[in-house]
Amino acid sequence: DLDAQRAAEQAVWDQVERLREQGRRGLGYNLNNAALVAVDPRSGQILAMVGSPDDQDAEHQGAINMALVPRQPGSALKPIIYAAAFDPKRAQPWTAATSILDVQTHFVTHDGQPYTPVNYDGLEHGPVLVRQALASSLNIPAVLTLREIGLPRLFELGGQLGLPQPADPQRYDLSLALGGGEVPLLNLTAAYGAFANGGWAVVPYAVEEIRDSQGQMLYQHKPAAPRQVLDERVAWLITDILSDDAARQLGFGRSSILNLDRPAAVKTGTTTNFHDNWTIGYTPDLVVGVWAGNASHAAMRDVNGLTGAAPIWHQAMRSMLAGKLAREFSRPAGLVQVEVCALSGRLPTPACPYRRKEWFIAGTEPTSPDPYYRAVVLDSTTGRLADDTTPADRQVAEVALDLPPTAHNWARANELLLWSDLQRSAGSPGTGQDSGAVFGTQASDQGVNPSTGGALQLTSPAPLTTYQISSSLPLRDQRIPLEAAGPDHLASVTLWVDGQPVAALETPPYRAWWQLAPGKHEAWAEAITGDGERLVSQRVEFTVLESR
Repeated sequence: DLDAQRAAEQAVWDQVERLREQGRRGLGYNLNNAALVAVDPRSGQILAMVGSPDDQDAEHQGAINMALVPRQPGSALKPIIYAAAFDPKRAQPWTAATSILDVQTHFVTHDGQPYTPVNYDGLEHGPVLVRQALASSLNIPAVLTLREIGLPRLFELGGQLGLPQPADPQRYDLSLALGGGEVPLLNLTAAYGAFANGGWAVVPYAVEEIRDSQGQMLYQHKPAAPRQVLDERVAWLITDILSDDAARQLGFGRSSILNLDRPAAVKTGTTTNFHDNWTIGYTPDLVVGVWAGNASHAAMRDVNGLTGAAPIWHQAMRSMLAGKLAREFSRPAGLVQVEVCALSGRLPTPACPYRRKEWFIAGTEPTSPDPYYRAVVLDSTTGRLADDTTPADRQVAEVALDLPPTAHNWARANELLLWSDLQRSAGSPGTGQDSGAVFGTQASDQGVNPSTGGALQLTSPAPLTTYQISSSLPLRDQRIPLEAAGPDHLASVTLWVDGQPVAALETPPYRAWWQLAPGKHEAWAEAITGDGERLVSQRVEFTVLESR
């Protein structure tokens, strides 16, 4: 499509030149290459392909077609990860309302190294629903989701969508959720076409036919046999999330450059080292993928999801779709809309103050009540739970949060009222008015991430962390935090290192500081519940190196 090709070339040239010009004024973005692919999601026709802004630019390796070179996709892989989690054939499919704890979480890589993902904004957001987690591209929930589905399933679905299969799958781990592998722009753009067309694999092709000088047909493209690789309802749900401007407000703000003058779904991706920046998005009739960066792998500077590839995508989409009728994404049968509590994704109770409507594949909608919000009555003088002796004029109705233990530190840091803290301050359950919800992890109910349990956990240090003693600081000032989280009604928590108790604590936060000592160490926590039960956390190994 010559018009689409010209629009693509202009969009790529305009953005790269714009950033270069700003760089000449001292801003220095160091973004010198970009590529674009436009594909018809119904047929697979490549409508436009731009491999670089200028193929004569030898200084910046402009002769390389970056649309075909494998690069790390960053967060652009996340829709495929969540699509695998939504698969209704799974025993316990997730939904757009599955609640995930976006709090610091430690993992161990395949080679035994500690891995603690961090969100782009450096913040934790507590319980978030999948809709917001994907639309705002939160990193911690994405890694938790990949852990849920497993790497083999991601490789399987990626292959069905046309992504190249890894030569050595064993070298990958959960960091793949944030783009640890490499894929060509052409393949990833075609993979997104399956979301646009209702779940059918898109096989991109460039040549429709070839004729000789007499008009005789020498070659004619033969379409591949149709293959449905995604449930059409899953494709629509991912599309509905990626086109939800309100859901991506946390990550990108409202009315950003990701919005068009028509319904469009879009996802960005930026690698942690700023070597690659992506934007891939689509309407029912057009998929456009953009990569921006440097062919030399040199890092960009101060380029984020909205300032690198996104302006190219926005300009190209508007140019290619100008004058064409805007179309809505067709919602398939078999979806139901249910009102849920916005924090847990479960059915609202009277205590739930924030609610939203959410779409579900029929049969996956929640059936149990929200477990997070509890209606309580406080004594306005003491701030504690009211009891039978509290005068009526001092009784104040409030709503407290009954969160999993791993979210308690996040809640306290944000000064939220915790049910577990109220119980401890009262010394007994008190007379708080129970909302009727009891926290559980029933895997069959898709409102709460099944990975969030109530067992005693050592949350710091991270497993297999290595620390280095500094020769420039007094040793007494070189300490690390030991921290545990556990269920309600803990009478005491003891933190241990190498078989020696470091601290015994009766109230949260269960945190103490341990002075560094050279060698390999093992830490854990032990607790006694109010009923006298003894709990023991997992054991965490870490290493402290001598000063250099």
